[in-house]
Amino acid sequence: LESLVRCGALDGLGANRRQMLEAIPLFLEGLEDVNRRNLDGQLDFFADPDAAVGSEPMLPDLPEFPYDELLAMEKEVSGLYLTGNPMKPYTNLHNRLHAARTDRILTAFAEVATDRAEFTDGQTVTLLGMIGSVQVKSTRNDTQMAYAVLEDMYGSLELVVFSRLLEQCRPLLRVGQVVVVRGRISAREDEEPRILAAAVEAAPPPDAIPPAPEPKPAQTEAPAMRRSNPGLYLRLPSLESGEWKRVRRLLRVFEGQTPVYLRLANTGKLMRIPADLWITPEEVLIGELERVLGKENVAKIW
Repeated sequence: LESLVRCGALDGLGANRRQMLEAIPLFLEGLEDVNRRNLDGQLDFFADPDAAVGSEPMLPDLPEFPYDELLAMEKEVSGLYLTGNPMKPYTNLHNRLHAARTDRILTAFAEVATDRAEFTDGQTVTLLGMIGSVQVKSTRNDTQMAYAVLEDMYGSLELVVFSRLLEQCRPLLRVGQVVVVRGRISAREDEEPRILAAAVEAAPPPDAIPPAPEPKPAQTEAPAMRRSNPGLYLRLPSLESGEWKRVRRLLRVFEGQTPVYLRLANTGKLMRIPADLWITPEEVLIGELERVLGKENVAKIW
């Protein structure tokens, strides 16, 4: 029963988790009392039937646990965050840092070599995430290095911290700590990419981070889009990018008569793609494109 409460399975019952956890002993005591009185099916013939069932105890008037504690409960019980993500309050900081997304790094190296455009082996990146696990190992030189899992809202990557940096940032390498990492991508064949850390810093409290200003290119480009020809407008890194490969698959599924235009970040060129990749403007398609490219890179004009 406690596990059901802690993972959020009983959130729909109208009480918060702290109330339900505190009330469990009261409910169990009431059930035991009913069982004792109903032992062997013996009831007082003249007793009040409702009294035999037992009255439901009142829930204590208690506030809910903090957001991060609720999510920690879910992860502890189920191994997953079920109702949210502990990195969500850090969205403003993620935007201000222009932090790389772990899922996009992983995807870049899951595609064939010609499609690797957004990230490359040896590229320096900034990441914002939470330490999910840490393992410290001794080296041949009798020093120590750490292997940690860094989790953001989109996935996780292995973080390698060598001995010199480990001496400086060891207090930050603990489960649940939110950190800003600057490091280099290391990608070997047949292995997932990992980050060789160059700097690890504690992230500031999320409530101290103001929202990032809207990017100017999006503001200046919006009026131009409104004056453009009707169609679907997509912004992509390049025609060699992994994003274009995934977008092309989606366009073929929703073929139709609506033109599709591409704005290529590497050249700044706006181009209309061949008619065999024009689409039928379904909301499912738009939602998938926004998921792959980001909402700011998808514009509908029709």
